[in-house]
Amino acid sequence: MIKLKDILMETLLKEYVDTDITKLMAYLNSTPEDRFKELEKAVGYFVMVDHYAHYNDADADMERYKLYGSFDVMKSKSSEDYLKFFKWYRFLMVGQYLIQLYQRANKELRTIPSWYWLQEPTIVKNQWLVHGTASVNASMMAKQGFVKGVGDMTKLGLTTWYDGSSAEKKAGGYNFAYTIEDFKQYGLDGSEVKYGDGTILMFRASGIRSFHSSDDEMQTIFNGKTARDIVPIFERMGDLLIFSKEKKILAKFKGHEEAVNWVVNNYDQYRKAIGWEKPNK
Repeated sequence: MIKLKDILMETLLKEYVDTDITKLMAYLNSTPEDRFKELEKAVGYFVMVDHYAHYNDADADMERYKLYGSFDVMKSKSSEDYLKFFKWYRFLMVGQYLIQLYQRANKELRTIPSWYWLQEPTIVKNQWLVHGTASVNASMMAKQGFVKGVGDMTKLGLTTWYDGSSAEKKAGGYNFAYTIEDFKQYGLDGSEVKYGDGTILMFRASGIRSFHSSDDEMQTIFNGKTARDIVPIFERMGDLLIFSKEKKILAKFKGHEEAVNWVVNNYDQYRKAIGWEKPNK
């Protein structure tokens, strides 16, 4: 029997969380067997057999393993052999051996599945987020939104390896940001913003907060098209500035944390002065 609280929870998720985010959450929480199949599709059965043999001194069994041709066939003919491979790769999925597997297959490391890099995912709903960018892009993004992003949810581990003109970032999709608390802990290197030229965008969106094992920090992934209430904060001669829609200085700060806190506490009051409008899409 479906309980009322379950219906309400589903309604809340639909209201605040984009479908692409729920799909990504399911992918990041995929089963070990699904991940095992994904690896076979990505690098190939024979490469995985060679990789296993290299680390397990199983050369004597190589020819027998290769006769199967796929793990599905192996599973149907010998559950013992299949479990031997599956259990080893299940352990490998969180270790350095997976990177070595992709190197053995001559695959770019940026194609390693997102679930390898993004750990302990949790949903954040309709929160203020912070995104570092370049000054030259900030005004345009405030008007048009996030028009670039990574469309393939399986390639979110090393997105900085894709430049803005690459096919992965042309069509829009997933982007990275910080929650307010994570920005203060991870987004600043002293007084400098870690990503971009000191310019930041603040906006509201839902997303998935997770630990990025390569960057060694908590980050939040959101669907760029869902960002709203976008506020650019520019760095000028050591000051942080927020401009009105008439291009006059609306607020001035000495540090990024002060600027971020001001937006959280004052946006609703100054919404019309800032002049953000949701793009028509």
